[in-house]
Amino acid sequence: MFEEPMPIASRPAHPLQGVQALSLKDIAAYPLSLPEIPSDLQAQIAAMGGTSEEPLRTTLTTDQYDMIMDVVQNGNMLTCAPRHLLRLYVEDGRLRVLSQSALQPVWRASAAYRPVSALSPASSALLEMIQSWFAQQL
Repeated sequence: MFEEPMPIASRPAHPLQGVQALSLKDIAAYPLSLPEIPSDLQAQIAAMGGTSEEPLRTTLTTDQYDMIMDVVQNGNMLTCAPRHLLRLYVEDGRLRVLSQSALQPVWRASAAYRPVSALSPASSALLEMIQSWFAQQL
């Protein structure tokens, strides 16, 4: 239904802010604060970090996004999230997206349904509403 890049964000005064063309080694020097990561995204991140001399370290894993953002705002941890989750924090200056880096997985929103059955009008309308909402977040 929708794909969105997952930039890396930090507090505005983080040591990596302003560094151009960040390498995986640069990113791996700092711990990550992330939600529980689906297996397909774990595979993307592992593939990106597979050639790094230092492994990526997830120090905090929680599905409490407010906690993740608070920890990142108040320390040297980094987070990686879809743009729509970071947008409010970036707009009000609490977080800043790091410059383009070698690590930028893609988040995907999907709908699963049986291919042999037609979607009901209500299901089709719901999927259209969800797609419209994501399109407005860009």
